[in-house]
Amino acid sequence: MSIRLLPRYVLFVMAMLFCAPVSAQQPAQASGNRECTAPVYSGKAMDRKAKILAKPVPDYDRSERRTFAGEVVTLNAILCGSGEVTDIKVKSGPADSVNTKAVEAARKIRFTPAEKDGEKASTTVVLLYRVD
Repeated sequence: MSIRLLPRYVLFVMAMLFCAPVSAQQPAQASGNRECTAPVYSGKAMDRKAKILAKPVPDYDRSERRTFAGEVVTLNAILCGSGEVTDIKVKSGPADSVNTKAVEAARKIRFTPAEKDGEKASTTVVLLYRVD
């Protein structure tokens, strides 16, 4: 079977499989508005992954707990090599007040930074906060 006969999506998937290992070893490009200035690597490229030591619980009030019981706030963040949680973005959540309290709790996370080639490095994480 020639390559010309393969559907385009099969070629795309094959290209991604061959390119992914190479791109995983490179730090992500720094965007102009990032809080964390250390290079950000994927988990596979790390010599040692970041270790979360403490993940505080958001301080939801009684009415929020009752109204949004069982809902989940999903955040994307960077565990920066400086030891701070930065670049926190709400991916999904039930309401602004609940989402804001989850972001505040995420900023208080304590962790040991990841390492790459003996240097502290940054990595992205997805944080989940359930309203209970």
